Amino acid sequence: MCMPQYREARIALRDHAEAIALGWTMAAKARCATCLRQQQLQRAGAGKTAPGLKDALHRELLGAVCARKAAQMASSATRFHYAKVMDELMDQHAARLRRLELEQASRQEQQLELQARLPRKAVFIFDFDDTLMATTYFERTNMFAMSEVPALRRNADKELAMMQMLDRAVVDVLRASAQYGETLIVTNAGAGWVELASSQYLPRLKQFLLDSGIRVISARSSYAHIPIESASEWKVECFSDQLRSLFPAMADVNMLVFGDSIGDQYAAHCSFAKLSGRSLLKFVKFAERPTPSQLVHQLTVLRDNLPSLVSHPASFDVNVTKPTA
Repeated sequence: MCMPQYREARIALRDHAEAIALGWTMAAKARCATCLRQQQLQRAGAGKTAPGLKDALHRELLGAVCARKAAQMASSATRFHYAKVMDELMDQHAARLRRLELEQASRQEQQLELQARLPRKAVFIFDFDDTLMATTYFERTNMFAMSEVPALRRNADKELAMMQMLDRAVVDVLRASAQYGETLIVTNAGAGWVELASSQYLPRLKQFLLDSGIRVISARSSYAHIPIESASEWKVECFSDQLRSLFPAMADVNMLVFGDSIGDQYAAHCSFAKLSGRSLLKFVKFAERPTPSQLVHQLTVLRDNLPSLVSHPASFDVNVTKPTA
């Protein structure tokens, strides 16, 4: 068979194979281009395609078509696999979201339960010297004399600026505590010392004490008549009497005490031992003998963390590390 006839037969068989592979009906196959072309060739006397060659061409072309269909099926399988993987990922993501929502709901429920168990009555007791005012530092650096000695006053701009920062920090922390409960300042200094010191060195504090009604109590002056072994006993008696006055049932009290000495801690624990029910004691020991900048830092940290301290569901004692000046 000549080459043109071979090419025509190959094209005809390819069309016929594709028609079969594409699933045409028998009627369509009878009218396909391959069959019509074969009939035309026979009528024209161009000869017949050798049976062996025809079968080989059929096998070759059908194999090619089947390979193409297989590729199409593989492509479909790939798309199916991709869709399946995406469905699995979406299911995993949805499951993860549901799990996170359940965990969040569980945490919120636990938080509500803890808050329900918290005492509803809170009291804040602050020491004054070296807790709200850097008294030791001021005495050591003659800061108390600066307002009276002109030479000292001229050289104290930096220290006076720091005192103003301390004044603001003290007012901020007392204002924050007053929003949560009764707030007291209890000192072992003599009566009138807090008012005098705030009047001369912490003017914002003086005005805030007048406006807020926060009580200042001198444990020394109030209980000096009681025989004691140490000055800490004055605060023990003062704390206990204030608790009885504020909370006659002496139960379910959220007691927060802030001071710089072991004596403050001792007084807090001794008076707390007289409470009952769901009462909590939270004691924060400040650094001893702080500089004004160190005290400002401590008070700022306390103010920022006060909500967490109030809502904490258990008693604790915390010692504040002395910050660098």
